[in-house]
Amino acid sequence: MKTTIHPTYYKDAKAQCTCGASFQYGNTVKETKVEVCSHCHPFYTGKKKIVDASGRVERFKARMEQAEKLKQMKEEAKKKKTKNILDEIEEEKEKQEQNPTAPLEKIQEKIKTETKEKKEKKITKKSSATKTTKAKAKKKK
Repeated sequence: MKTTIHPTYYKDAKAQCTCGASFQYGNTVKETKVEVCSHCHPFYTGKKKIVDASGRVERFKARMEQAEKLKQMKEEAKKKKTKNILDEIEEEKEKQEQNPTAPLEKIQEKIKTETKEKKEKKITKKSSATKTTKAKAKKKK
């Protein structure tokens, strides 16, 4: 084995866990810090423990809470919308009970406005037709 190409090997390297336990082992680094060791790992201890190195669990829980809030807001909006529609229907029923001829009056008003619009369209068509015939007559001269 060449002496210059290999890193130095420490037989008494020390590992320090976040739970407070420390132990010695062989490594090329003198001291290391670990997040989970055999003293605190759920597999070895039999206890349930959430191991979170970089806040992933908290972020996941926060996302789940936001999703739940959003879901509740959507449900409330749907309820409000259906309430508004139901209220409008009830108001229309009350109006019809108070004045049973109201729907007939609305229909008559719609018919009147439609006939007025049709007449106006016919008038505009006639006026545009006469303009085009006059223009053609001028061209022929």
